[in-house]
Amino acid sequence: DVKLADLLPRVKTDPAARQEFVDLLEVMGIDDPRTAEWRKKLTTQLF
Repeated sequence: DVKLADLLPRVKTDPAARQEFVDLLEVMGIDDPRTAEWRKKLTTQLF
């Protein structure tokens, strides 16, 4: 969660940060309840 929170402000302007964020979500997997929450935050940050 700490790493995701650190990356989130940079995902819109830094493709490497965005990819790392997505990679971390994939590692967490869809069964982790935090994944949906972080995906929503990612979407909000990007748009």
